[in-house]
Amino acid sequence: MTVHKAKGLEFPVVVLADLTCRMNRSDASRYLDPSRGLCAIRLGGWAPHELHDHEADEVARDEAEGVRLAYVAATRARDLLVVPAVGDEPWEGGWLSPLHAALYPALQSRRTSARGAKCPAFRSKDTVLERPNDDMAGPLTVCPGRHDFPGYSVVWWDPSALTLGLKPPMGVRRDDLIVKDVPRNVVADGRTRYDAWKLGRITARERGAHPSIRVQTVREQIASDAAFAVPVSVTSVPLRLHDQDRSRFGGAAFGSLVHAVLARAPFDATRVSLNDIAAAEARILAMNDDDAAAAAEIVERALNHDLLVRARRATERVRCRRETPVTLTLDDGTVVEGVVDLAFEEDGQWTVVDYKTDREIAAAGEEQYRRQVALYATAIAKATGARTTGGLLRI
Repeated sequence: MTVHKAKGLEFPVVVLADLTCRMNRSDASRYLDPSRGLCAIRLGGWAPHELHDHEADEVARDEAEGVRLAYVAATRARDLLVVPAVGDEPWEGGWLSPLHAALYPALQSRRTSARGAKCPAFRSKDTVLERPNDDMAGPLTVCPGRHDFPGYSVVWWDPSALTLGLKPPMGVRRDDLIVKDVPRNVVADGRTRYDAWKLGRITARERGAHPSIRVQTVREQIASDAAFAVPVSVTSVPLRLHDQDRSRFGGAAFGSLVHAVLARAPFDATRVSLNDIAAAEARILAMNDDDAAAAAEIVERALNHDLLVRARRATERVRCRRETPVTLTLDDGTVVEGVVDLAFEEDGQWTVVDYKTDREIAAAGEEQYRRQVALYATAIAKATGARTTGGLLRI
């Protein structure tokens, strides 16, 4: 995995590789100046003067990017980070160079070390496996073992303690897996187990292709089942508005704004707080200040309606629910889900209220929304065991 692909990920053990890979180029191949819309690149061995003038800046930027990539690579490890390094002296210029200061101990302490936790006792005092002319370790060579730094420790490994040159025991390189003299009963047994697994897989996929639960939203249910019997009474209550309000404001977006303010506003909200709530919701819906002011006025009138006054009294008794999810299992096993705008309990009876604009009712028909409220009321009746009634508050 490349360092770029590892961004944002984390692994228990990370092994960095290829310490000889260069961290950055020594010369710049291009220069970018977004403010001027300029891209100066080298072509055929020739470079524009802008690239020559800013070559040092581009090389420094490339070097800074190399440092950043080294930091990203080193911080992907959660428990253990393995970094290749030269025990005699740092390999300068490689992409792991930014980590050298954190790996190499001070010169005066390189030849002394302690045993690392869960590490073997190294017999050698050298961290270099082979040198030209079989030279010996010098005073600058890092001794194998644990070297302590402020806040952390680094274990330098003795390469002679590793078993090197092993063949990978995997895939087609395992000669013992590619033989022709396997007994027939072994082949038959393996084939039988495979066929049983494959048959079970096919059966599981076929079962998984059929839903065990059929789930619909309330709107999907009332749209697909026109014959649904309304088990509770649903009344339609209009909220009287001025004709100029109906002509100036309306539409799906304005209806969403009014619904949002009704959902958030306390029943005893003042006009000032309604203005604040409406302004915030209008910004979310990309609507203007006039829409927000109109929505606040409509909600203020709605809060004075008898239904919502009763809901406010129920709230004081903690017998009111707003924007509450409900589910109802029909006789055919279908699970219907929806969200109730308002429901409150009085004298052992629950009243379910749904807010609808006249334009919504004109587009879909009042009977459809009556069935929607009836489903909500039926769900609450089954959940509470109490009598329920429903109402459409026409805004």
